[in-house]
Amino acid sequence: MTRFQWVVLVAVATVLVNADANFASDSKLSPRYDPSDVYLNRFLRVHSPDDEERAGVSVSILEKAKALFGPAVVPPKLMQWLSKGKPADQVFVRLGLNKAKDQLFEAPKFLLWAKYVDTLSSEAPTKGISMIPTLTAQYGDEALTQMIIAAKSMTNSETKKVASRLQSQQIFTWVDRKKAPDDVFNWFKLNKAGDDLLSSPNFATWNNYLRLFNQQHTEHKTTLLAVLVKSYGEAGVAKILQQAMKVPETAANARRLDTDLVQRWLASGKSTDEVFALLNLAKTGDKLFSSPLLVTWTKYMNAFNQKHLDKPASLAATLAAHYGDDGVSAMLKSGDVFKILADTKSVEKLFDNRQFLTWLQFVEDPRRTRMATSLMTSLTMKYGDEALIKVIEAAMKVESTKLVATKLQAQQFKHWAAIGKSPDDVFKLFSLNKAGDSLDNLLSSPRLETWKTYLKVFNQQNPKEQTSLIAAMSKSYGDEAVLKMLESAKGSRRSAVKRLESEQMERWLKMTPDEVFKGLNLDTAAEKMFGSSPLNAWGKYAGKFNSANPDKQTSLIGVLTTHYGDDGVVALLAAAKKVPGSEAVATRLQTEQIQRWLSNDKPPHEIFPLLQLDKAGDKLFASPQFNTWIKFVDDFASKNMGTKPRTIETMRYFYEDDVLAKMILTAEKNPSTKKIAQRADDELMKGWINGVYTPGLNNPDEVFQSLKLDKLGDKVLESPLFGYFSRYVDRYNQAYSSKKTTMLSALSQRHEEDAVVAMIGAAKKNPSTEKLATKLQTEQIDDWLINKDTPDEIFNALKLDKSVDNLLTHPSFDTWATYMQEFNAKYLSQKDSMIDIFRATFGDKDLAKMLIAAKEVPDTKKVATDLQTALLNDWVRDEVTTAAVSKVLTAGGVAESTKATLLAEYAAKLKETLG
Repeated sequence: MTRFQWVVLVAVATVLVNADANFASDSKLSPRYDPSDVYLNRFLRVHSPDDEERAGVSVSILEKAKALFGPAVVPPKLMQWLSKGKPADQVFVRLGLNKAKDQLFEAPKFLLWAKYVDTLSSEAPTKGISMIPTLTAQYGDEALTQMIIAAKSMTNSETKKVASRLQSQQIFTWVDRKKAPDDVFNWFKLNKAGDDLLSSPNFATWNNYLRLFNQQHTEHKTTLLAVLVKSYGEAGVAKILQQAMKVPETAANARRLDTDLVQRWLASGKSTDEVFALLNLAKTGDKLFSSPLLVTWTKYMNAFNQKHLDKPASLAATLAAHYGDDGVSAMLKSGDVFKILADTKSVEKLFDNRQFLTWLQFVEDPRRTRMATSLMTSLTMKYGDEALIKVIEAAMKVESTKLVATKLQAQQFKHWAAIGKSPDDVFKLFSLNKAGDSLDNLLSSPRLETWKTYLKVFNQQNPKEQTSLIAAMSKSYGDEAVLKMLESAKGSRRSAVKRLESEQMERWLKMTPDEVFKGLNLDTAAEKMFGSSPLNAWGKYAGKFNSANPDKQTSLIGVLTTHYGDDGVVALLAAAKKVPGSEAVATRLQTEQIQRWLSNDKPPHEIFPLLQLDKAGDKLFASPQFNTWIKFVDDFASKNMGTKPRTIETMRYFYEDDVLAKMILTAEKNPSTKKIAQRADDELMKGWINGVYTPGLNNPDEVFQSLKLDKLGDKVLESPLFGYFSRYVDRYNQAYSSKKTTMLSALSQRHEEDAVVAMIGAAKKNPSTEKLATKLQTEQIDDWLINKDTPDEIFNALKLDKSVDNLLTHPSFDTWATYMQEFNAKYLSQKDSMIDIFRATFGDKDLAKMLIAAKEVPDTKKVATDLQTALLNDWVRDEVTTAAVSKVLTAGGVAESTKATLLAEYAAKLKETLG
């Protein structure tokens, strides 16, 4: 452990012990430590390098263990574990501590385990051995945190020390693992501390964790106040701080946090009215002035007024807005309007109040603009916008109140425009957003004309924020819905539709192509967009946009790519091709997409997965997307003359050689894919032959492995890939005539001669592999002949010498017999006979017995008869007596009747030859 790490550890330990340390939100953070160090290294003891041995068990481990375990003898089992370096988590389980649950720190063996871990740590200080990973895995962060807190209060001093050290380790572990301060706050149960939060020792511990976290992870830096607000809400934090200000030990920090809270509100632009509501002061009633939160609000109001000198807030005005006349009547006695509103409890009776009508006439005086504004503010605060709208509309229908209601509506509109109430908001207030999908319903609504009146007022008072009916409709219904409304109304309201369409286009031309595309919900329509009205509308817009912005040209394929991505567009177009009526546009867009890729110099290997070809499997060559990709490769090669991208190179990146070979063989059988399969085959073969893929891969044996034929065992000849391998061997021999090889070579390297012969024999019986097997057999026989292997040697190599009982039916017998004929024909001076080899190998006794038995089997009767005749002739040639033959047959266990017949035949032959 470096000296620097110890400095950090000591600093942390100090602040953890000093629970009432200063935790002001703007205080300096703890010393920096190196986050690249293994976090547990910070807590390991310092040892001299002389005490460590890198090979075997440390010679000092016993002394270290004794030093840690004290005068008592180190438990033998622990010593054994230490010598083996058994991990801490395993020892934890072996000691049964995994069953201690939340009583871990009271378990007798816990301290024993803690010392064991310390010993391991001291033996290998660079490995970061600690108790924390094991305990966290066992209990989780939250439960372990509470257990450590409880342990720090135990009477056992040793346990308390371990718990304090564990807490230090845990904090550094959290820092290194970027545990969010919010989570750690909850693990300390500080989210439930309430008014006692700032005086909690755990709060001081957590606050120091926050400092370390912010120091080491500046990209995730947060503030103390932000965490408090997240847990308690702003009102809850304000209440906690007011209570903490009453406690001398926490007053200073509480005041600083209170100031931070006020600054937070100012920065967010909250009005004093919003903060008043946020602090729930509007619900405090007659206990308002005893509420500590009123102090916080007053502090904010003073700060707010310093920043907004032109529109200062006041306590009286705020109270009036929230409590009405009855609540603050003593403060509002001089305000006639409040008295009138206090007397009018129901908004429906507002126009029946003569005092109100008189007051309204009074405030119509232009010199009393502030009074009119105050009136509308008060009316809105007391009754709400929607209620006032209904009352004014009702009053306008009554002749006696029509004029005054009209004037009041004008005042309302001016008030709305002055406070910045958008036409969009008023559109909703008038419920114009509920006309459904019928433009007729909207255009025939009386409220639409009223809204248009407000629109004029707003645009006059807010020239920089002017808007329109179509904008409000789009905001409420969405561009796609508005488009449908306009289309459905073209027959009945043609002129209105034309005007609105023109307004819509003007509005869109102030937006980006992406915004219009998204507004029409084309970013979620997928393949359903093709042939749809929204896409047609966007196309018209794009044409006008490009005409108006020659330096900012847009295209459908470009916008589609922005919203769906290359792979998304590929899938979208593939799906669109299957939708009747969309094929043509989808094909055109696909061509545009390819041109876009070419212009962006996207290489073929990036396009392959975009077209989902990496997942096509054995259907690759039949995929329409594959033909698209092939065309792209060719176009890419034409555009980049210095490069010659091969289709097969990309395909090999996504598919292994054996898979590609199978694809090629399958595709060659299909007329529609045969041509492209031949191209892939040619490129693959050439790549192998030229060794451009992997050094040495041009060797047929390497290709054999690349096709995974070496994994098929004795089933290799049944695989279509062996035929493909045969094709490669032929190509290889053409290219390297001086290094010619055979298919047999790859097989012989992996199988015994008899196994190869058996495989060939089985393959010759299968019509699909007969031709290939015959070729292999020819290669094998030629190989034996070149090596001048005698029939006797091959007989033994094929293990026929071990098969006397089933020799003539042995899978390798026919191959050997064929070889013997060819050997005798080629090497006349070394000519050998089958019967001589049999006699030399098996002896006359076993041979005679085998031939007699084979004559009883239809399939071997003829060859056995011929061989028996040859045997008898040999005996005659050697002038073997009848008695000797009888003895051989008897020894071979030949039946008496068979023996008699054979002896008679032999005696006749012998007599005929010798006379």
